[in-house]
Amino acid sequence: MKWIVLGVVLFIVFAIFRRMSQESRLVNTGVMTIWQQRAPMAFEDFYAHFYARSGIPAEDVRKILQMIAQGTGVPEDRLRPEDRLEDLKPGALRMQLGLMKRLLMNEQIRREMKIEAPQDWKVDTVHEVITTLGPYGHHAHTAGE
Repeated sequence: MKWIVLGVVLFIVFAIFRRMSQESRLVNTGVMTIWQQRAPMAFEDFYAHFYARSGIPAEDVRKILQMIAQGTGVPEDRLRPEDRLEDLKPGALRMQLGLMKRLLMNEQIRREMKIEAPQDWKVDTVHEVITTLGPYGHHAHTAGE
């Protein structure tokens, strides 16, 4: 049962991110944002500089960055931990993060997956999304096994 629930949730999140990605390609404001002015940073450098000592596996950080990039339309190599989600694309991730919060706060799902509830659900920046969702990355990778 837990695999079905997790599979449905992941499919919904994927569909939402895909639609948002398509919409973000259609929007061109012509204003150069701070992230457009940044030099790209390879993921390996990003991880080594910001998260190597965090205990969150590199693959999980990469997947979360990809999720944020897809949802906001900001290239993954231009994201930085201090970026506020609302500054990248207002409201872009609100629904997805709300869905993830409901999933992680659901006692029955947590019990079935043998995971703890997040201690804090403050997800205003890229860093907060990574540190909140990072510990659950392994469960998402092994859900199909």
